[in-house]
Amino acid sequence: MTDDMKQRERVIALIERGRQVGANRLFKRGGCTIYYVSAVQKKDGKYIAYTDECDLDNNMFHENEDTERITEYDSLDEYLNGFEERYGVRFEDFGVSKGNKFFHI
Repeated sequence: MTDDMKQRERVIALIERGRQVGANRLFKRGGCTIYYVSAVQKKDGKYIAYTDECDLDNNMFHENEDTERITEYDSLDEYLNGFEERYGVRFEDFGVSKGNKFFHI
């Protein structure tokens, strides 16, 4: 079993126990610093997925934009089938936040 497969199994086990897991990235795009986060948590038998993308250099504009996305899935497979790798954030990179939660539901 590869390291990615082992990590994927660890992340799935955390999700099934109701833990919120995710990953975030800072990167440059068009001279601006962008913060991207993708996370998921199982709650009341549903899988709640969260994504957000924020231009940190122009964050005052972010307050007026609806960049946060929350999607509810009936199964983990449904979430995984719809998971989109963006900006280098892979599902295998997900982990528990070392500080604040990724999102609040």
